[in-house]
Amino acid sequence: MDTTQLLRLLLNLVRKGTILQVNHDLGKCRVATGELQTNWIPWLAIAGDTREWEPPTAGEQVLLLCPGGEPADGVALRGLYANDRPAPSTSPSAHVRAYPDGAVLSYDHAAQLLSVLLPAAAMVNLVAASAVRVKSAVLSVDGSARTTGNLHAGTGASGSFTTPTGQVVTVADGIITNIF
Repeated sequence: MDTTQLLRLLLNLVRKGTILQVNHDLGKCRVATGELQTNWIPWLAIAGDTREWEPPTAGEQVLLLCPGGEPADGVALRGLYANDRPAPSTSPSAHVRAYPDGAVLSYDHAAQLLSVLLPAAAMVNLVAASAVRVKSAVLSVDGSARTTGNLHAGTGASGSFTTPTGQVVTVADGIITNIF
């Protein structure tokens, strides 16, 4: 191997690049770095028994890792912020995931606060075959609550509820006190 070929391999070991295209079916992408454009290569992901699907997007900055200096064997290492794709937070205590539609999921371990912010038309769909349990000192619902099944309240339930027919039911300490 001559010096020129050795230098080329060394320079290709790690290169900064940009995602050109993504093939979601193959789980591969093409990367541009300088004059070089790779063929379809994998991106690094969590891929053990527990797996995540988070494909890169065109224009995302990556490091191109090329074992042996061969871009054909390369892997895209994601995670480089750019001016047009800045970090979604600067807090040292927050884990934040921001989505292109404006949704933001964050947990701030210093504040012990889990936040989910969704765009106006978004929905939350939670499905469990047996039960969903919320355990908290206080559960606050700002807005209407609706059920298609029975609503069971333990002792201490209080408040006024309107039935679908317009009747108002008042409950104090788990006992119905008035229906009108």
